[in-house]
Amino acid sequence: MRLALKMGRTDVDAMLAELSPQQLGEWMAAIDFVGLDDSWLQSGTISAAIHNSVMRAMAAFTKSRKVDKRNIARATDYIPLVGRKRDTLKIQTPDQMRATIEGTRRG
Repeated sequence: MRLALKMGRTDVDAMLAELSPQQLGEWMAAIDFVGLDDSWLQSGTISAAIHNSVMRAMAAFTKSRKVDKRNIARATDYIPLVGRKRDTLKIQTPDQMRATIEGTRRG
């Protein structure tokens, strides 16, 4: 569907019938290389802004009144994985998540 949208086509079946296997492979490689469109970055920016606002509001109720820089989100934190391996991401265990939440409550 994304390929059809990029090509300005509404009939996906007709578009696929016209593409050779080599052309389809080239398009798939290009999409993997270029990544997702700008709407993901826009959504990620909005999500990060909301996340950071909530973190600032939570910090206002703690003794330090500061947001830990490790808890500041970036737009890319909310964009699906494209061309990155999952093992390069920092994945927290449930215990680590719980400790983070408890730490923000205590200040």
